[in-house]
Amino acid sequence: MSLKFYQLKIFIVFFALIIATTAFAQSNFNVKGQVTDRASLPIPGVSIKIKGQKTVSITDRDGRYVIPAKRTDTLVFTYIGYKTIEQEVAEQTTINITLDANEESLNEVVVVAFGTQKKVTITGALTTVKGEDLAKSPNTNLAQTLVGRTSGLIAQQNTGQPGNDGVSLRIRGSSTFNANSAPLVLVDGVERPFNSINAEEVDNVTILKDAATTAVYGIRGANGVILVTTKRGSTGQPKFSFSTNYAVQAPTRLPELTNAYDYGVLYNEAIKNDNPLAPPLYTADDLQKYKDGSDPVFHPDIDWFDFMMKKTAPQSKNTLTVNGGGQLAKYFISLGYVNQSGLWKEFNEAYGYSNNTTYKRYNFRSSIDFNVSKTTVLGISLGGYSDKYHTSGNPFGAIQNAPPGGSPALIDGKLMLNSFIVGRNPLLDISAGYDERFVSQFNLTADLNQKLDKIINGLSFRSKLGYDSDYRTLLAKDVTRATYTPLKMVVGGVESVVFQQARDEVIGGISTQSFDSRSKRIYFESALQYNRSFGKHNVGGLVLYNQNKQYWPSNSAYTVEYPEIAIGYLGAVGRVTYNYDLRYLLEASVGRNGSENFPKGKRYGTFPAVSMGWNVTNEPFVKKIFGEKGILSQLKFKASYGETGNDKIIDNNNIYQRFMYFPSEYTFAASRAQLGEDLRSYEGVVEGQLGNSDITWEKAIKQNYAVEASFFKDKLNLKFDYFLDSRNNILYQKASIAHVAAAVQDVYNIAQIKNKGYEIEMGWNGKAGNVNYFINGNYTFARNRIIENGTIESPQNQLGNSLNQTYGLISNGFFNTQAEANAWPLQYSSVPTPGDARYMDTNNDGKVDQNDFVPIGDPTFPEINYGVNFGLSVKGFDVSVLFQGAENVSRVLSGFMQRPANQYGSTLAAVLDERWTPENAANATRPKLTATYGNANNYVNSTVWMRDASYLRLKNVELGYRFNGSFLKKAGLNSARLFLSGQNLVTWDKLKIVDPEQQASNSFAYPQLQIFNVGLNIQF
Repeated sequence: MSLKFYQLKIFIVFFALIIATTAFAQSNFNVKGQVTDRASLPIPGVSIKIKGQKTVSITDRDGRYVIPAKRTDTLVFTYIGYKTIEQEVAEQTTINITLDANEESLNEVVVVAFGTQKKVTITGALTTVKGEDLAKSPNTNLAQTLVGRTSGLIAQQNTGQPGNDGVSLRIRGSSTFNANSAPLVLVDGVERPFNSINAEEVDNVTILKDAATTAVYGIRGANGVILVTTKRGSTGQPKFSFSTNYAVQAPTRLPELTNAYDYGVLYNEAIKNDNPLAPPLYTADDLQKYKDGSDPVFHPDIDWFDFMMKKTAPQSKNTLTVNGGGQLAKYFISLGYVNQSGLWKEFNEAYGYSNNTTYKRYNFRSSIDFNVSKTTVLGISLGGYSDKYHTSGNPFGAIQNAPPGGSPALIDGKLMLNSFIVGRNPLLDISAGYDERFVSQFNLTADLNQKLDKIINGLSFRSKLGYDSDYRTLLAKDVTRATYTPLKMVVGGVESVVFQQARDEVIGGISTQSFDSRSKRIYFESALQYNRSFGKHNVGGLVLYNQNKQYWPSNSAYTVEYPEIAIGYLGAVGRVTYNYDLRYLLEASVGRNGSENFPKGKRYGTFPAVSMGWNVTNEPFVKKIFGEKGILSQLKFKASYGETGNDKIIDNNNIYQRFMYFPSEYTFAASRAQLGEDLRSYEGVVEGQLGNSDITWEKAIKQNYAVEASFFKDKLNLKFDYFLDSRNNILYQKASIAHVAAAVQDVYNIAQIKNKGYEIEMGWNGKAGNVNYFINGNYTFARNRIIENGTIESPQNQLGNSLNQTYGLISNGFFNTQAEANAWPLQYSSVPTPGDARYMDTNNDGKVDQNDFVPIGDPTFPEINYGVNFGLSVKGFDVSVLFQGAENVSRVLSGFMQRPANQYGSTLAAVLDERWTPENAANATRPKLTATYGNANNYVNSTVWMRDASYLRLKNVELGYRFNGSFLKKAGLNSARLFLSGQNLVTWDKLKIVDPEQQASNSFAYPQLQIFNVGLNIQF
């Protein structure tokens, strides 16, 4: 009985537990949590629904929610533009969710030429970069923030100078000459510069690459188009955001120069190489004093970079934005301030000015969208900036020309010359006054959008008016500081040092102040647009007229001919789109516009394009095989073919040539004739450019073939594009003309270039527990070839090579003995000597000269650009890393980089190990030293001076933490984020002498900058 009773008790307890557990599982309790995006920002308005029931909750402005649920329930989180997430409740009472943007959402739209389109229907080649990604970079130049973040965009930055740190951008490489390769840039649909726009004003940047996306721009679209879209307001309570950044800047790399002792040793060696019997310039006593530092006045040893430059310089950036709106209007307002200091130490504060390079800028933007009626929206946008750029002299050039022992620099505040090498004190260059540039740019954009559904369902009308004003003022002040020469004097048998004044001091006021340039642009467009669906048939159409007028045209990148005459463009655009069930996609577009640069009858061109696509995953049989958003989430094929054009030519003198059809020009010039018995010179008339009445626009025939795919519910994304660009009728100045003519050669449509390549984009987005992570990569290869350029083919002009190809001799080491040199063919009609470069006779004519030139190295503009971006976020922390690099690019050392101590200039430290000497013959990479440079043969373009400029750079790193908690609400804040970021942190390359993006030429330049930044963003 006892056993049975015990078993009965066990059964009763077990049964009671089952009943209790079941009842507990069926009872409601509150589940709470927060919904955020990948950047850990709260998302208000998210719908949380219990699956299979009507119970619904909505997140508040902080992304928080509370919903009654059972442990057996499943919560469904949905929000427009984001992927839906289902989460089982189980034992959880707090469920925090991170929503991923639904990149392939059928409702997602992207910016295209003259409008927007659903991303799923795009058949052209374009990529988009979000403004929030650009804002991760602490750079003050918007163009720099794009580098490495998208495929198809190839960039090169030659300098990091504050206020003058522009980037050369190319979309899919170059298909025409020089500065003509720059893309068209439109800000909110109007042609405007974008370097100085605050990144926190930008919503997104779209890169248009093929004819399907650019043909509508006609003769402006051949080089691709960059569309910058600024932020606008959103419905809701006013949301304030304030960001403050403080950074320190440091050079990525400075040239390493020799000290005074090594300089003297090398210079004496150079003299001996020129003439073994010549006395040395530096005696043994001089060299010893340089080495031990016992005579700092007459034998100084100064590292000019260290003496004149600071290790770091500050930079600050602050931005305040507010956006919100209601039924009547939505608004966005932004104010920004940038203050970037240069790296130079101050030596002239006592004379009332700064010799440092500085840049200050104020940005503003205001956008208001008025709902005039249920069908009418009027948008008014104001924007612009005002900046001040301050600089003094050319200190890098002065350092380049100053030996380390040439001057004691500064003694007791006195500027020192040197009796040995007079005037080689770089401080003189920054002590002669300063220059300032003031730029004020203002722009106004008015947009009217009117729905016309009452007339025709799906029809709408829109109009845009843009006004831009740009003023550029220059100011200069001259200062002449007293200079002194140190002298040794013996008085009463005692030697002493005195400083003899060599120049008097003159402190002047403002020496010049003038308007450097002014410009005004008026743009107008008006369009009818139609979009409608008929069952599974979706059609769209656009008809648009535009005109553009720029008065007093100017550009900081080049000089414009005839600035007193406005530049004008007229154009018309047509576009038709069709898709069936989002499966079969077709688009046709045409742009017709004209340019004043061409004569009547040739001004207007028509540029058609057609593209098509196939969304394979929208096929029913594919859905049946793979399921909805299963292993294969998306597979799409695209192809496009079309024509675009170009009407601009910027010649080798950096002049934008206009009215190239004008007949012969005649100008007056001095000293054109000598008459009389005493042969006096008189002014005369000079014939200028002849003019070409048959000139017309360049034509680019572009093809693009692409495939897009995503897998595993859009976690893995792949994209591949192959492109061809055949540019014909390229505007080019003939290099040859009959010798009996004195005219300047005119421009013809004579050149032809082919450019082709491919782009690859890959990305993975995933989640592991509470950790959200991503990795994205992009790779672009673009190679151009000159097919024709109207110039007689020669060793220096070989068709079939790149636009930026370098030509030179092939070196086979150096001559080590005179016997070797005597047995070699003559080089430029002379017998080489030991230590000279040994060049190959490539054409086998028994001599070495310019006829032996061949293509050497890679082009000077990279053929390959790539970037890798990855990051993660967890519990308020987030980190992102961007690597960026370039390949297939070379630099040719020239000028100073070739010629150490030329005219008593400075010398690279690398010369010590690289120069040829009998002892270093096996390791030499440079010819023997010379002091006179009387024999130029060693310094012609050759593989001796060719360097690989490929690089990989840790471009950007950002680490942030978003604070959440009740203390924020007590402080009146919605959120706060503290972050650390860095730019250009590490560079791996083979060039070493200077930064690999800089030109290794005859002039030092302001270096690229490392930036170490700390910032805080608060929202309230």
